[in-house]
Amino acid sequence: MELTTKRPFDFPPEILRDVFELAAEDHRVTALSLQLVSSWVRQWTDPIIYHTVVLETNKALSSFLSAISRKSTDFIEMRVKHLGIFAMGPIHHIDKVISACSGVKSLACGFPLPGYARIGGAKTVKSIEPREQHLLGVSCRDGWDPSLIGASVTHLRIHITGNTMDPEHFSRLRKLKSLSHLAIVYRRGTSDAAVVVADMRSLVDTLGLELVLIQIAGSGNTAHENEVKELNWLAESPKGDIRLVAEKAPISTVREWEWASRSGSGIWDRAGKEVHRRRQRLSVKA
Repeated sequence: MELTTKRPFDFPPEILRDVFELAAEDHRVTALSLQLVSSWVRQWTDPIIYHTVVLETNKALSSFLSAISRKSTDFIEMRVKHLGIFAMGPIHHIDKVISACSGVKSLACGFPLPGYARIGGAKTVKSIEPREQHLLGVSCRDGWDPSLIGASVTHLRIHITGNTMDPEHFSRLRKLKSLSHLAIVYRRGTSDAAVVVADMRSLVDTLGLELVLIQIAGSGNTAHENEVKELNWLAESPKGDIRLVAEKAPISTVREWEWASRSGSGIWDRAGKEVHRRRQRLSVKA
């Protein structure tokens, strides 16, 4: 009896590639599982897996550092476009990963920045020239240094975790000549709305910013809603600036960054549309 081996599928390679790439883009765990299918499937899914990298634990950080050590320098530089590090360390591992991912366009930092500054992190960040930078989670818990923000950054988000907002912190941003879009995240009740608008208006005028997004974290109750409304009302008043837009902060700024990175959208998109709407309304009145 003659035995024949049947292939599990008999489709053109381009169709198979579309199927595997779609599955990898749709589900992160599936993408990682597909790496084990074969070497050619790995070649198809590698760019998707490495496009947006989120490292949330020390183990994930070490594993990723080990993984990229087996890849070519060009591969990492070309493939990793969005890098989010929310592990606490080791801090020298964080520096090695950021340095290796020199083609990153969006960098999200969720680790304590003062410790990173002490080992020369400012030089590394500036060398990779990111377009977007997000200082999230505990990154600003013990303060932050503008030297850790790349001079190439046009879009910056800062998550204020303390109970007060020091205007002096924002005056440091005047050194960022490329900055066009700013986002500030803080908890409801941290500062008086009128003070926030005055400080942000001064910053907008000084830097010539196109947009300042103010994301207010809270429980979603009436007081939270009212603070958002008050900020937007003040922004459209003669004392404000239509380029200031307030909204409720997402439940997780990390997940919002990851979703925006994978989907190709931006956290400033909604606010940008609101500024456009305000401009149109003013032009009609004129």
